[in-house]
Amino acid sequence: FPYLTYNPLSHYHTGGILAAALDTCTLPYRTRSDAVLMTDLTDNLNYSGRKVASLSARLPFPVTLDGSLAASLSQFMPAPDLVSLCPGMRKPGRTYMQSVVLRGVPPNRICIPDPTTHADSIFRDCRSANECLKCYLQCVYPGTLNAGTIVNDPLTVTTPFPHLFCSEITHDGLVGLKPRSAIQGVESVPVMTSLCSPSGLQDSLTKLHREVEKLDIRRFHRYLDAGLEEDDFAETVESLRRLARTYQSNDDQMAEDDTDDDDD
Repeated sequence: FPYLTYNPLSHYHTGGILAAALDTCTLPYRTRSDAVLMTDLTDNLNYSGRKVASLSARLPFPVTLDGSLAASLSQFMPAPDLVSLCPGMRKPGRTYMQSVVLRGVPPNRICIPDPTTHADSIFRDCRSANECLKCYLQCVYPGTLNAGTIVNDPLTVTTPFPHLFCSEITHDGLVGLKPRSAIQGVESVPVMTSLCSPSGLQDSLTKLHREVEKLDIRRFHRYLDAGLEEDDFAETVESLRRLARTYQSNDDQMAEDDTDDDDD
């Protein structure tokens, strides 16, 4: 997070970042207008048996005082610079489905490029923030099932939210031209989140499976005393391995097949 100064060992700081991301990514089914059902979102994320999602965020989403939404999105070509909040996932890989939420961009910053002077801009035919976000997602994720949501209200970051923002961030969350006064705090910020189902989760789940597979459940007799059967535990471990494979991309599958052929 380039505009945050936080201590990763502080539960107060990391809890604030996680809360901001969760509050934002759940807006599609919590807003009163044009709300989607939570079940619809989870059904799409669970396609092909995938039951785990990854959450990424950009806090704050950078919009300059003299810039625009289109200019900000153009900074993140060919890929968005979102920070993954999912432990153990270094590279997202292919994204199968995602729900992207962008909130808090001021109405006066939703400036559409003049098509006569920006003929090469992907946003030249856009006339609203929703169209800008949709165009951006189609360009960056052409093979992904994308769901984009624009919310006008920014994220409120007054007390008790931790003071994490650099002096470049103005009181209303924009990237300023000069440092903010030391006696002035940040009241609200724009945020972008992505709740997605990426192939990169295969590595995280595979690592988890390897660690769980090492456990000898017989050493934890209280679980057995409570009724857990060893066969049931073994089946759960195996189901975790199968779950990891549901996130395998075609390229990963081809690489694995080539490795198997070489071994033969």
